[in-house]
Amino acid sequence: MTETDNQNYIRATEPHSKIGINFSTALGTVQLHYLRSAIFGLGSVFCWVDDERDKGVTVIAYWKEIYNIGRWVSHSPLFSIRYWILLGTERKPKLTNRGITIRNDLTPGDHILRCELLEATADPGGGHEFRIISVMRSVPFVSTARNVRNGAD
Repeated sequence: MTETDNQNYIRATEPHSKIGINFSTALGTVQLHYLRSAIFGLGSVFCWVDDERDKGVTVIAYWKEIYNIGRWVSHSPLFSIRYWILLGTERKPKLTNRGITIRNDLTPGDHILRCELLEATADPGGGHEFRIISVMRSVPFVSTARNVRNGAD
């Protein structure tokens, strides 16, 4: 897998390409956010954490939706109207996550997310390209705000 110049993703095009991404988690969860599309000829990867390949997940980037996405997106009423005009069907607005949880049972600490581009693909045209947008891990929220009561510090 190779990083791209002036782009916000990491891209793989050759089946069996591999990448390892170091990360740290405090709450035990890691998610992969990636591009999904019906028109870009996207393939699939198999991802696992550390040496626990038996707990891996297959991630399929091809889908049949009309839009290409790789992040959280709010489907506004305007989006629903456009969808209805294009496809003759109405979709209710919703919040959709285009990431996938790879693991949610990790021990706190440092880990390596590993992914391999698969030969098998769901893309009807036989595409294999895969684009990683981001890796998200869970950390506890720690507020630095001071508790203020009745106008006093």
